Amino acid sequence: HLAPSPIATILRGAGAPFSNAMESATGMALPMAPGVCSHAGDRSLIWLGPDEWLLLDNAAQADGAAEEARLEALLAPHAAAVCDVSDNRSVISL
Repeated sequence: HLAPSPIATILRGAGAPFSNAMESATGMALPMAPGVCSHAGDRSLIWLGPDEWLLLDNAAQADGAAEEARLEALLAPHAAAVCDVSDNRSVISL
């Protein structure tokens, strides 16, 4: 059967103001090296590149569109991009 998949959001940005805003928004420091992740509760931030991260939220009540809108509003003053990519994967439980 199909298992619930996490809400997945791609985040792009650079610089200290962006990093500070992300830490405030997620409660996690941005991982800054390959193979590094940050975790807080049901959420994880995964380093994808020098200016790109994947935010995963496994909370049952998570809403990808709402999370995207919330992050876009918080990051609006910064040169940043936010994209909900939750629908690009499925989890099959055997």
